[in-house]
Amino acid sequence: MRKHLWLVVLPFSLYCFGVFLNTLVMSANGSMPVVLPVAELGSHQPGDLLDAAHTAYSADVHLRTLCDWIVIPGIGTASIGDLFLWLGDYLQFPGLIAYFTLIFFGDHEPRH
Repeated sequence: MRKHLWLVVLPFSLYCFGVFLNTLVMSANGSMPVVLPVAELGSHQPGDLLDAAHTAYSADVHLRTLCDWIVIPGIGTASIGDLFLWLGDYLQFPGLIAYFTLIFFGDHEPRH
C-alpha cells in the first residue's frame, strides 16, 4: 500500500510547489508582475495595476524568472509556478484512481 503512495503525494507536491513559487514572487514584489504581449500593452505602463493580484512588468521586478512571462496562446501569460500548479492539478485525479486501483486490484503480496 505504501509503495503506491507516491501516486497521491507527487501531484499534491507539484501543486504545493507551484503555490510556493507564486507566493514567493508575490511576496517579493507585492503582486504578480506580468509581461504583457505587445498586442495587449495598450495604455498600460510598467508597474500599472492590472487587477487585484497582477501588475505590468517593470524594470525593478524581483525574481524575474518566477513572474508571469510564459505566453500561452489562447490562455494568456503564465509563470513557472502556474505550470507546476496546473500539472499537479491535472495529475491529482488520475493519481488517485491509479492508487486505489492498485490497492484494490493490484498484485497482493503474501503476508507472513
